Order: sequence, then C-alpha cells, then structure tokens
Amino acid sequence: MKYFTLYSLIAFSVTGIILTYFITEHMKTDKISSNATLASIILNAEVSPLLSEEVLITGLPSQNILAIEKNIMKVPHNINMLMLNIINKEGTIIFSTDNALINTKVFLSQNIKSSFSGKVHYQIIDSNQIDYLQKFQNKKIIEAYLPIILGTKTYGTYEIYMNFADIGSHINDLKKLIYATVFFGLSILFISLLKIIRNASNTLIQQNNALRLRTEELQSSYAKLNTAYKNTVLTLSNAIEARDPYTRGHSERVTTISLILGSTLGLSDEQLKTLETASLFHDIGKLGISDLILHKPEKLTEEEFKVIKNHPIIGVNILGNIDFLKNILPIILHHHEKFDGSGYPLGIRGESIPLKSRIIAVADTYDAMTSNRPYRKGLPHEQAVEELIRLADIQFDRQVVDAFLISEHSIKESTIEVN
Repeated sequence: MKYFTLYSLIAFSVTGIILTYFITEHMKTDKISSNATLASIILNAEVSPLLSEEVLITGLPSQNILAIEKNIMKVPHNINMLMLNIINKEGTIIFSTDNALINTKVFLSQNIKSSFSGKVHYQIIDSNQIDYLQKFQNKKIIEAYLPIILGTKTYGTYEIYMNFADIGSHINDLKKLIYATVFFGLSILFISLLKIIRNASNTLIQQNNALRLRTEELQSSYAKLNTAYKNTVLTLSNAIEARDPYTRGHSERVTTISLILGSTLGLSDEQLKTLETASLFHDIGKLGISDLILHKPEKLTEEEFKVIKNHPIIGVNILGNIDFLKNILPIILHHHEKFDGSGYPLGIRGESIPLKSRIIAVADTYDAMTSNRPYRKGLPHEQAVEELIRLADIQFDRQVVDAFLISEHSIKESTIEVN
C-alpha cells in the first residue's frame, strides 16, 4: 500500500501537469490562430482592395495610405494589433503604421517567403528581438505573416505584430482553472482507487492468512499420511522377512545403504523417496517362492535357482495393481540385472538398467555377502568391498561402486546400527 500510494500519486501528478500543459498550449495556439485569421479577414476586406500589383511595386499613393490608416482602425481592439507592415515581394515595406519604416528593406526570412507562397505563419517573440519593436519594452508579441492575395496570385505579405499580454493573461486564468479541475478530478479518482486497492489488499491478506492456515493443516495431514505410508511399507517389508529369520533386517539394511549411495550420486529428494520404497519392496516377490526352496540350507539346484530367479517378476505382479507403487516396478524388476548383461530376468546391460536398480544391486549384494546364512558365515566388510571392486563393470556399475567407496565408512556404521 505504501509503494502503491507513492507511485500512483506521482503518476497522477505527472499526468495532471502534462494534461494541463497540452490543454493550455492547444488553447493558446487556437486563440492566436483565431486572432490571426480574424485579422487576415479584415485586412483582405478593408485593405487589399486599396492594393494592386502596380502599387505594390511602385509604392502607395498618399490617398491610399490615408485610406489604409483609416480602414485598419476597423480591426477589433481585442486583437491588440500593435503594428502593421505591408511588404512586397522585393522585401520593401510599402506601408507601415510606423512611418519611419516605409520604403525600408527587410530580410526575407523563411517565414516571409512561406507567406509569399500563400501560407499563414505566426509565432511568439520578445519585442527586443527586433530593433523597431524595442519601443514595446520587453513584451511578448505575436508576429504573424498573412499573404496578400490579389485574384489568384500572392503579391506580398501583411506583417502584423499583436500584443500577447491579454492572451497570456487569459491563458493563465484558464490554466489555473484547468489545473484545479484536473487535479480535483484526479484526486477523486486517486482516492477512490486507493480505497478499492486498500479493500482488495485487506481481502487478499485475509485470504492469504486463511490459505496459510489451510496449507499448514494440509502439510500436517501429509506428514501424518507419509508416516503412515512408511510404516505400512515397513510392516509389509517385515512381513516378507518374517518367513526367514536369517534374512530379517535385510530389506531395511539394503534401504539404508541404497539411500547413502543415492545421496552420494546426487539423487533428488523425490528420487530418494522412490529409491527408499523400491529398496524396501525389492524382495517382495519371494512371497511367491516355496519355503522348501527359500529356506533350503544346502546349495540350490539349477532348477531351484531358476525358480528363485522368478522373484523379481513375481514381485512386479504382486504390486502391479497398486497405483502409488507403479513407479517402483521397473526398479524391482531389474535389481538382479548385471552390468555386462548376464543378469536376470531380462538380461539387459549397462545404462539400460535403471540407475536405482543398479544402486540396489550393489547394496543387496554387499548385505548378502556380509550376512550370516545357515550354510555359510558372512564375509568381513573389507573382503566384501574387494569383491565389489573386482566385479565393477562386470556385475555392477562402476560409478555406483565408486560411490560405495566414497561412502564406505558411513555404510559400515549405518549397517551396524540397523543390525
């Protein structure tokens, strides 16, 4: 409101000044033009009949001069004509209300030449700009050139000097009135607009406060929903691992390692959330594997391993109808693919494997190698890391292995905490 009030007040003030200036300038020009036109009409009616092509060249007879002096008295007083000169095309003043100027030569200015071609010209000058006008003592004077047209030709020009004082005084009075009117009107408009903006601003503030409260409520509800969602996912993950006491905590450890790797690789918060859910569900397909195979303490046969290799597809089938989990299906499907293309279930290779699947593959293998099983003891951390390095660019994406090495200490500590 403060800035609006300041800037709009400046805008209204400038608009008022400019508007008043243009209105008064137009009125001044219109008034001068009207006086010049009226003078031209009277001179053409009363003086031009006393002129001819011959007298304009040879000079006016005395009786013509007397007649002109008498006739110019008919020019209305409101025109305020101070001086009249009649100039022929040679630049000689053949008549003047100042007898001293008769038969003198004048400089043929562009304005005079323009008048010789039939155009009316007028301008405001200072009396001290011209020697024979200095007797008017620094007055603003209107200088006008009106063509002398006899028949169809122009033979000279009337040079008229009119007092600007009355016009200027009239314009100043009008200017004050226009200033008052314009600024009164703009002030009413400004106050009305200010009131509208203030009311709108107050309404927006109230709406903004209500929206802020609503947003806080939605954020609180979202946080609760997100917590419930995570708890549900974790419960389902634990339900999967409850079937096998030896793999309990595996999905949670894989998730912890995957998130560390994802952060090291620069994944966004949204990508990390997807990675977290996919990690927790990566082995859900094992729900469809027989306990006889899943819990077998001895090494699996080739046929049994083929059954195990179906668990990514089974997992996708289990989760396929849950809309909010559809974005994790490709990650789960490909988390056992190998970088050289020798993995399962589709045997894709390299960067064709989703990055999040490549991350889970490293985390899953590391946890499997370092965890105890009925048929073997888990590897030490250092030996498991050496195995990851050895299999880089073969089973694993080297950039994910490099991220593991960068975050090695954090991964080791975090898996200890999970255990």
